[in-house]
Amino acid sequence: MNITIISKDKRYDYLNEQLIKLGYESKIANITDKIETDILILSVRKEYTDTEYNSLLEKSKIKKILSPKYIENAIDYTDNEAFLKKNAYLTAEGAITLYYNEVKETLLNKKILILGYGRIAKYLAKMLKSLNCDVSIFARRNEVQTEIALDGYKPVKLKNNGYDIVFNTIPEIITENKFENSICIELANGFANKENTINGNGIPGKMFPKTASEIILEAILPYLTI
Repeated sequence: MNITIISKDKRYDYLNEQLIKLGYESKIANITDKIETDILILSVRKEYTDTEYNSLLEKSKIKKILSPKYIENAIDYTDNEAFLKKNAYLTAEGAITLYYNEVKETLLNKKILILGYGRIAKYLAKMLKSLNCDVSIFARRNEVQTEIALDGYKPVKLKNNGYDIVFNTIPEIITENKFENSICIELANGFANKENTINGNGIPGKMFPKTASEIILEAILPYLTI
């Protein structure tokens, strides 16, 4: 069986090495290549245009595609809770590391707002609380606000209340020009105001590529058959 990977993400370099060690005939190709392979693996993040992906698929001979939902008729190897939770944990840990690297300040006693309360936000809130931060969380739905309170955090409305740091985990664009005096760390392409924003998109691949590749390997192994 041969495997072809197309990605510019560093974690897929490690994934390729691991597949070779396991005895698979694996290689990394370019999006412009004409490919003949048993299994094609595409990145967690959409790295190319629809036109580029369509061109690749039209000229190539591929028996099985492992890809998130941006490719039709592919097996979505990211669609399982274990993968999503582990990836969220790396993103949360990486967001804190990114703050330290970029801002060069402690988090001790910082007033922090997290936008959203999904997997990433829950891990992030727990980590920040353990670092003695003052953590508030915004969520739109009443039932989620109740969950936030029961978990020991402060549910708040979307207002600029003098937060030192704002971590965004909400994909929808936040159109109001809020948090202009806060350090904003973007984890989901949601901030409209980019001037004071630190880009944290794709943290697992950028900051923990080796660990992230192990999570991907675990997710794809059940599908490595023809």
